[in-house]
Amino acid sequence: MLAIESLVRDLGALPVLTRVGFAVLVLGGLADLAAHVAVLGDAAGHDHGFTPTEAAAHLVVFAGMAMVLLGVVVDGVRRPRPGRPAGNSSKGGS
Repeated sequence: MLAIESLVRDLGALPVLTRVGFAVLVLGGLADLAAHVAVLGDAAGHDHGFTPTEAAAHLVVFAGMAMVLLGVVVDGVRRPRPGRPAGNSSKGGS
């Protein structure tokens, strides 16, 4: 139970755009799985390309990955940088 609580706490600490991106990624993955399973039933008529449903599901997964990455980058840019050391390092002495 403690591992689940820490996982939920860690997910809550992620940026909002990253959390939304993970949700889109999961939904796109489920849609992709459903699209591929639906094609299995009609394997005789399936060419070697993607069906429009499979292509749309792949696009949703790609959008989710982009949102996760963008959320991480935006959060990294917004974080304050650590302060400089107190000494003046340009003089080369102590």
